[in-house]
Amino acid sequence: MSPHWGRAVGISLLFLCLLSFGVGVVRLNAAHRMLPHVDEPRALELTLRYQFEYSRLSPQERERRVSEIAGLRTAKWPLYNSGVRICLIAGTLVIAILCFRLWDIRNFRFITTPRTRWRLIRLTSVAWLALIPLVGLDISDGAAQDDLRLLEDAGLGEGLSMISLAIVVTWVISVVICRFAVLRRARFPAMLWSADCRWTNRNVGLTVFYGLAAVASAAFTTLAIVAFKWGIPSGLVGIYVLLSSRAGLLDRAA
Repeated sequence: MSPHWGRAVGISLLFLCLLSFGVGVVRLNAAHRMLPHVDEPRALELTLRYQFEYSRLSPQERERRVSEIAGLRTAKWPLYNSGVRICLIAGTLVIAILCFRLWDIRNFRFITTPRTRWRLIRLTSVAWLALIPLVGLDISDGAAQDDLRLLEDAGLGEGLSMISLAIVVTWVISVVICRFAVLRRARFPAMLWSADCRWTNRNVGLTVFYGLAAVASAAFTTLAIVAFKWGIPSGLVGIYVLLSSRAGLLDRAA
């Protein structure tokens, strides 16, 4: 690819990401100015009746009440959710383009890992520990958008505490293992797409393991787009971290 086309493709990609981010902001602004229901007092009345009479309602009556409440909803929450997803994806891609100088798409071949092992571990830690407040945001969003929920679940706070504890414990164990075992002799920085083509058990094992791990992280990111929108940046960073770990270990092998 010529320098002219390399820059043209890279700048076009950057422009599309910025444009998408702007679209996301517009959708969020529209959602902010919109009420969840066309008739808020009526929706509140129906919701309270549905909550307190739930156990006495027949399945047919419950379905009728649900349909009645659903008929009062506006596009507020679909706009909000799509706006958040677009902003998170586009914003993360813009940062990646600027960090890796992808305004010239030819630089894609020369993406490198973080410069040191500790920088890779810090990046991983930020992405992983960020899940704690992000899970809280996701739970808060779910509670705000669910106009059919029954009485407030007192276990939500306890559930968030358990998730946070699990994330912290996993982080501590992973940092110790990666720092003193897995990445102990990895060489950084390394070219992200570098390959050691020698057919050894170690090289094949590294490629298969980190390849499957990167696929799993990509699957998590895809699932996050649907079910856990706030986890999208962490999923994208996770793919880069896994590829960087592989590159550093293969560079050591070379």
